Amino acid sequence: TLSSLIMEYTELTRAKEKEIDELNARIDKNFNLFKERLVFAQESGNISYIDFILGSADLSDIISRAEVIDDMLEYDRKIIEELISDRAEVEKAKEEIMKIAIEKEFNQ
Repeated sequence: TLSSLIMEYTELTRAKEKEIDELNARIDKNFNLFKERLVFAQESGNISYIDFILGSADLSDIISRAEVIDDMLEYDRKIIEELISDRAEVEKAKEEIMKIAIEKEFNQ
């Protein structure tokens, strides 16, 4: 029936809106983490990676410092990839809401 169809579209829309809210919360969290990391880098004098490695006491320290740099870069890369992916998912969910609204309009 038309009433049950409208209820179904309403539930689908609410589910997509909830998904968008959750994605936006994750985007905000990751963006704030990334901003904190950049602020820390700026406040700590923005030491270059070369200076960081050259400050090593010995070969073992060089390796340890290189691993720290690699971990930091990997963390930054992961956050950026998640931000990009989440923004794409938000756009996809918004498009799905539009499709639901159009279908709902046609079925009324």
